[in-house]
Amino acid sequence: MDTSKRWLIATTLAAAVATVSGACDRDPGGTKRPADVAGERKYAAVQWEKRRLAGGADDDTSLISPYRLNASDAGVTLIDFYPKQIKRFAHGGTGTWTFGREGGGPGEFRNPSDVKLDARGRAWVLDGANSRITVLTPGGAVEAHIPLSNLPGQPHEIVPVSGNRAILIMSRQPEKPIIIVNSEGAVEKTMRFPAPEFSSQHYLAAQQITSSDARTGRWISAYRLADGFFLFNEERPLSFRGWFVEPIPFPALVTKRVNGGVSTELQDKPLPAARSATFSTSAVYVLFGGASSDRNKVIDAYSTENGSYLQSFLLPEAVREIAWYNGGFYTLRDDPEPELAYWRPVGTTIP
Repeated sequence: MDTSKRWLIATTLAAAVATVSGACDRDPGGTKRPADVAGERKYAAVQWEKRRLAGGADDDTSLISPYRLNASDAGVTLIDFYPKQIKRFAHGGTGTWTFGREGGGPGEFRNPSDVKLDARGRAWVLDGANSRITVLTPGGAVEAHIPLSNLPGQPHEIVPVSGNRAILIMSRQPEKPIIIVNSEGAVEKTMRFPAPEFSSQHYLAAQQITSSDARTGRWISAYRLADGFFLFNEERPLSFRGWFVEPIPFPALVTKRVNGGVSTELQDKPLPAARSATFSTSAVYVLFGGASSDRNKVIDAYSTENGSYLQSFLLPEAVREIAWYNGGFYTLRDDPEPELAYWRPVGTTIP
């Protein structure tokens, strides 16, 4: 794939979507990193075996602009943004089904920004530009369209929860960015984010990345460009805040006057924090950016019981997203070509 095409896809994805050494039980939503939180990674000694499943070559067009990776017993599910499709692959890499195309009609997508799986294996696809959620059966057929026309803006993250409801994250609504809608699209509840600093930050600086565990109902909301994460059990925040093992300050913002108005932008090249997150049976894993030369190769593990840092793993190459499954990690990368792969630790498993 040539450089100009990769740039186009990367900027399109950014527009579509636009870690922890300990927990702070003493101040669940505290803004200040505790002094006793260590900042040194403990790397597990792991040898990796890589299996490329799809993409990764000029003549393989099975993936064009993949993101929002999910892994379950049913296979691997993701969004392919450029063709506006949801794709399911078997664990061996064979395509199982593909759904969607660009447009505004039933079964079509304009801006699919997130997809998550529920406990029944259904895929919940968030399409803010079409103001709806599309729920797909495990076999890839439409089960429901949930309208979102009554929201005060476009959400960018979705977490399916019990009762055919969904939690939506809306960063541009800093006072109450967590919105719960029912199966008819009606707003049941709005919630504050469990961090005092969230409402005072510009939405560009407070961007979140989420991941959910359909087995337990838990989910994580982590800062993309700042320090820390929060765990929830459905609509209930857990009583601690996690801090990334590598601290990341909130990014600087630049305000400019444009055509008589004011525009706020991120300063050039802000440090990324959480790039992707995923749950295993006993931990939550965060693919981390940061400032080190190993950025986007580091996977940090944290306890789901108290948010404490456990250990880290180092992949041999940089990736963009991860999804834990069966003791290893599915990964997505886009350089030099879009690629779905599975990394298995040799002689062991990652719990």
